[in-house]
Amino acid sequence: MDIDGNLVGAIAVAGTVLTLTVVLTVLIRQGFATLRARSCAGREVDYRALAERVAGEQTKTLQELRTLRVEVSELRERVFAMDKLLREVG
Repeated sequence: MDIDGNLVGAIAVAGTVLTLTVVLTVLIRQGFATLRARSCAGREVDYRALAERVAGEQTKTLQELRTLRVEVSELRERVFAMDKLLREVG
């Protein structure tokens, strides 16, 4: 009986240790997964803010490009007019 009692006790201790090991492993893995998810969420907020800023800058650049196109077109017309005048005079 003593040997059987010790065997049952050893099995109970081994089962308890195994259960605690599994529970701790799961808790640690979930803790790291939560930290990783929070980190990714923070980066996504930063990327979204960056994308919004870039979109705003692109809109501003597009408007400036349109303004430059108009100015270049006006300059081209003036140069052609001057060229025509010089050809007529010369």
